[in-house]
Amino acid sequence: MTTRIEFRELRRANNAIYWQVEAYSEEGSMFPVAEAFVVELEGRQFAQLNYIIVFDQWRRRGIGTAIVEACRVKWPLLEFTSPMDDEQSIAFAHTIRSPHVFDTDED
Repeated sequence: MTTRIEFRELRRANNAIYWQVEAYSEEGSMFPVAEAFVVELEGRQFAQLNYIIVFDQWRRRGIGTAIVEACRVKWPLLEFTSPMDDEQSIAFAHTIRSPHVFDTDED
């Protein structure tokens, strides 16, 4: 499946740019099948991925990974803002191979 990723600047405030990242299925979806929200510090390549959601019927197709990969191209120093604690989220974190996704002492 081919996924088209679009970056939409929502607003600028307090030296930050707030982005909505949308994924569209090339199978003809008129609306995004997934969304993520990113905060970028103005003038830097650093950004935080606040959250990502892939709508139920579109999960397990690599769409979340495609969003993260596109964000990493735009922001090489991409970090995640909150811990992931459920089994699917942890599996996703291992898929994208990010050591910054969660900070727990659990294995």
